[in-house]
Amino acid sequence: EIVKELISKKAYVDSQFLGGYTPLYVASQNGHDGCVEELIKAKININKKAPNGSTPLYIACQNGCTQIVSLLLQHGANPNECSCGYSPLYIAIHKGWYEIVELLVDHPNIDINYSTDSIPPSLYIACEKNDLNIAKLLVQKGANINMVINGRNLLHDAIQNNFDDSIIIWLLETFPNMRYKTNSENKTPFELCTPKNYHIVIKFLMELTLREAEQNTHISHPSIQTHEDIESQNVHVLQVSGQSIDQSIDRSIDQSLDVESNSHTSHYVSQIPIDMNFPLEVI
Repeated sequence: EIVKELISKKAYVDSQFLGGYTPLYVASQNGHDGCVEELIKAKININKKAPNGSTPLYIACQNGCTQIVSLLLQHGANPNECSCGYSPLYIAIHKGWYEIVELLVDHPNIDINYSTDSIPPSLYIACEKNDLNIAKLLVQKGANINMVINGRNLLHDAIQNNFDDSIIIWLLETFPNMRYKTNSENKTPFELCTPKNYHIVIKFLMELTLREAEQNTHISHPSIQTHEDIESQNVHVLQVSGQSIDQSIDRSIDQSLDVESNSHTSHYVSQIPIDMNFPLEVI
């Protein structure tokens, strides 16, 4: 009510203090829905950046202010305006705000596949953060599942960098074309197994074999040959580039038994802290 009264008395809604922070930014940062609504009605500059480089939309996405994100998007906030290279979608995924991610990806102008040389696409971040629900939402809304980063697809990185089991199984189950793609080192995802995840990969292959045997079908891939005359108690063997997958896994396990000396790190290191310390703290 005080904000409404001040606006009615011609208070300057785009006023700045501490070097450039606006009333809209402060209200968005602190979750004051009513204030944001009144400021928007007063035709405030909705995309004005604060000195730290972030917009009101970005700070609302970071702080989980769902209603404010909705208000800002409805009234012209740019969903792709970045803060130091990071988009509102990136920070929402990074913080795990599903409803906010949903609001952003439903915006007609969202760049769902935005990335830079140092900042990965949104789908990669969701998988790296082990957020299966957000990852599924992004794919449903058009995220590029076939992205290739430095010669690797998403499954290569998921297995090599020990993403959560649920992410690996989802990728294996849902996107079969990923399974046999080779990276820049001519390795399939199966050959990148680590001591932490090779068991789930083997389990997946065995279950896949049983399903295919029940359906009396064969995997249709030019580089794969299925052995048909196998005793029921034996594991079904798939040939990939002249070498069986179980042999590839055994080799990768042997090479990675020393976890410390062969630790895998993600190509992208999340450079944004979980809680950004902005110069302005409003209680």
